[in-house]
Amino acid sequence: MLWTILSIAKWIAVLLVLLNLRSFPLAWNVRTLSPWFKFKFEEWLHQKRLPSDPVQRKKAHAEWWKTRSPVGRVPFEVVLYRPGYVSVDETDYNLHLSNSCYAKALDDTRMKWAIQFCPQFLSKTIGGNIPLAATSFVFQKEIPVFATYEIRLNIATWGDKWIYLLGKFVSKTKRKTSKKMVMPIGTPADATMPGTPTKTQEGRSSGLDALASKLAATPEADGAKVYCVSVAQMCFKIGRITIPPALVLTLSGLNARANPQAYERLVGMGDGLKAFLTGGWKDEEEKWWEGGWEDVESIRKERLDVIGGVQTSMGSAAGW
Repeated sequence: MLWTILSIAKWIAVLLVLLNLRSFPLAWNVRTLSPWFKFKFEEWLHQKRLPSDPVQRKKAHAEWWKTRSPVGRVPFEVVLYRPGYVSVDETDYNLHLSNSCYAKALDDTRMKWAIQFCPQFLSKTIGGNIPLAATSFVFQKEIPVFATYEIRLNIATWGDKWIYLLGKFVSKTKRKTSKKMVMPIGTPADATMPGTPTKTQEGRSSGLDALASKLAATPEADGAKVYCVSVAQMCFKIGRITIPPALVLTLSGLNARANPQAYERLVGMGDGLKAFLTGGWKDEEEKWWEGGWEDVESIRKERLDVIGGVQTSMGSAAGW
């Protein structure tokens, strides 16, 4: 009898471990930091394989970074896709994905985004980092337990200091490969979130309503159901020095198609690149790295105005 009880208890313990495996100690660390260590190992291996000749070494170094960067891509069309799964340990009492776990799921997604789209900025030579300042969520629909979903993360917009990443939790569908996936923020002025009022009690549109109108009500190009929309406010830093987003995005080659000279000029700086990023750019009479953004400038400003409205509203609430 005792042996039977112990056997049942053992299998219950195994089942509990399996159901809560993703919440075990260090599970988050492994999931979030493993892409970073993989990236650093590949960078170290690349350094070891560089030729000894200085000219060939510089050329090979630049070519390697080019293969790892989104050179020639349009900023708003570069999307990172990450599959997700709602395990038991991530659900609330309604057996839906807990609100807190949306943020946890975005941690490793943003890490992968940074490595994939800003690799040279994170290199050992430059030593950049991308701290998170704030995150906003708009919840649309619940994701039930055991359901699969997909996170789609791309650049929403950027300003002189901050860059904003747009994350969408959507139903996992087969994406169309014949067209580039674009996740626009801009919608008609009267587009609103279902069930969300467009006016406050004072008759004025609030920042959160504007966010819901511009983000949550925007349909996906492939018809995927949107569960949640998130906006992350981040910046680029080297030590305590903040680097303009346009400069980092140019280094990543995101405007190399429209302004190839700026990309080649930055990459060609070699050992002087870090000094330029940390202050040398201020001595330039003309911000030549900002050239080539004309095709996306109107979209960037429109989105920045929307997100700026949200920040203003939240800043006012902080004083209550």
